[in-house]
Amino acid sequence: MQATRTKYTATRRGHARNVRLALMSELQREEITARIKQARKEAGLTQADMADLLNVTNRTYQNYEADRVPWKLIAKIADVTGKSARWLLHGDTPDLMGSFENGDREMLPVMNVKLDRIEGAISELRKDLRSLRADAADAGMMALLQASVDELREALGQ
Repeated sequence: MQATRTKYTATRRGHARNVRLALMSELQREEITARIKQARKEAGLTQADMADLLNVTNRTYQNYEADRVPWKLIAKIADVTGKSARWLLHGDTPDLMGSFENGDREMLPVMNVKLDRIEGAISELRKDLRSLRADAADAGMMALLQASVDELREALGQ
């Protein structure tokens, strides 16, 4: 069975946008797969090592470096190679780094620590929110049970 192909043309109105998006997607895919390969090599790992660490076959991992972006495994690849997921997806961001004055660059490690603390605090707040929602649901159930008990008492004449 032959796969369905999408035709991209710029001959009709609106189709030029599809061509641009497809081209951008293709360029980004190539850059991401190249960074995955670079990260593996810099970590001193073989393709077989990476396949084992990611729990995929050798051929599947080879596809990750050749032409298929493993979106669901980007975080795991980042952990294994010691690179950030941001770097794997976007590469170096010299514009951001270049905008800092020399003194401000020294603040980056401090800012990263503070951001990590903020992310931890947000995670704790999310846990607390889930707990409060569960407590509220339990309180609502208790109110319903109490109302049912009151109705039963009334019906029984107590």
